[in-house]
Amino acid sequence: AHIKRRQTREPVQYIVGAWGFHDVEVLVEAPLLVPRPETEELVDLVAAWWGSDGPARFADAGCGTGCLGLALLNALPAGSSCVAVDVSPKAVAVSTANAARLGLDGAYAVSETP
Repeated sequence: AHIKRRQTREPVQYIVGAWGFHDVEVLVEAPLLVPRPETEELVDLVAAWWGSDGPARFADAGCGTGCLGLALLNALPAGSSCVAVDVSPKAVAVSTANAARLGLDGAYAVSETP
């Protein structure tokens, strides 16, 4: 079944259902965008820029799977927090599930925007 799905050029991330991103693994479902290696570089840049100057507070607009915000929470100093928003109910559900799976749900608040 997986081979047939791949033959139709369905992304591997959708077939597998989860994907590693930076130092976290997130659930991935269609139609959300799949985590990209290029975006992992952004996590490194922000973490290096912020350093260890204490907790960060940041927003993730169009959060999708939550991979960016959750990877940043994992990389930034303890006590950091993220407010995430998306127009897609699926994105809100998947990113919320990912935050819970990673134990970051206390630092990651997501809501659906109209």
